[in-house]
Amino acid sequence: LGKAQEQLTEQGISWNPDVKIGVMIEIPALAAIADLVAQEVDFASIGTNDLTQYALAVDRVNPDVSSYYQSMHPAMLRLLNFAINEFNKAGKDISVCGEMGGDPVAATALLGMGIKNLSMGYSSVPMIKKLICNIDMEKAREAVICACKSRTAEDVKNILKCVL
Repeated sequence: LGKAQEQLTEQGISWNPDVKIGVMIEIPALAAIADLVAQEVDFASIGTNDLTQYALAVDRVNPDVSSYYQSMHPAMLRLLNFAINEFNKAGKDISVCGEMGGDPVAATALLGMGIKNLSMGYSSVPMIKKLICNIDMEKAREAVICACKSRTAEDVKNILKCVL
């Protein structure tokens, strides 16, 4: 990016020095170093569909293994929690893009981790809006802490459902 800015300047082409730089966190490597990534960018969005697929090494469209694609797997919860916490600590915006935003159980976890921006399909908006208006954030935060210590996706879901 710096090189491109230099080239534009050299060519006499104006550019906006205040442009915000963001990153899509879609691979586990970026989630695992979110503390470092947050120092380099202005904002991030977590692509939960791809992050789940890559974190769990599961092709979500392959019927032979798609049952292992579990967005509520404890490993996913830990990756998400770390990335979200690090961006929030750095005072940087972080949002979520993907199927998890429209799922009430997953949205509960994301809200409990400190996510303030969720994207979802239009049909999920009323349900998630109702959830956001009624959720006990302290219970959601406590449930996330407990869920991150779980061993299975089913355990995670059961813990988070208690907040709903």
